[in-house]
Amino acid sequence: MACLASTLPAESLADLVGLPYRDLPLTHWGLGTYVRNYWGLWDGRTPLVQAFRERGYANPDDMSGVLILGVWFMHHGCEADFAARLQWRREAAAAIATGQAEPTCPEPTCPAVTTTP
Repeated sequence: MACLASTLPAESLADLVGLPYRDLPLTHWGLGTYVRNYWGLWDGRTPLVQAFRERGYANPDDMSGVLILGVWFMHHGCEADFAARLQWRREAAAAIATGQAEPTCPEPTCPAVTTTP
């Protein structure tokens, strides 16, 4: 995560760190696109993509989300269970596909998540 943070322009990093947790999904198109392209997440042959795949992540959108969340968590002193988040993504996709209610996403352990307005 520190490596990604070090490659971001200072203004982009400040914008990300300044976002409330609930607004992180808004990074999908701007910052998320940058991360997917800059880090080659669409290229299945890179070591980073292979590492993600070994951990169960197949979609570059999910990979960039983990990286962005990881940087945010790192700067806010949060801990997150990414395995639980991956399981939630799978359950949510299955629920959506079958017309069921989407399960609740597991929240990270972090004061910034509960105290950020």
